[in-house]
Amino acid sequence: MKKVKSLILFIVVPLIFTSCTRDNTIPCVHDSIQAMKNHHWNGRVLQYRYHGQLVYYIDDRCCADALSTLYDANCNIICMSGGIAGYMCPDSIRNSLTDEVVIFENP
Repeated sequence: MKKVKSLILFIVVPLIFTSCTRDNTIPCVHDSIQAMKNHHWNGRVLQYRYHGQLVYYIDDRCCADALSTLYDANCNIICMSGGIAGYMCPDSIRNSLTDEVVIFENP
């Protein structure tokens, strides 16, 4: 039994400390916030629910051709908007986002 507890601690504890950053955000969100702060870029990070799952919209306004990106909770890209090419997340995704929470804003 002691070996099982040790094994669980050996596996679970590192996962707890690597799945989120110190400020309880997922790595892609944390990195985007740090970039906005460090480079004094305008932008914001929004959290939504999409089909019951938390997703994160990084509205990066660093430059004219910046892309805003919607990520799932595992930092997988769901869609992108903006840029010179004029990308747009499909209406089916945008209209399904609920429960907006502003996580960070750098005006």
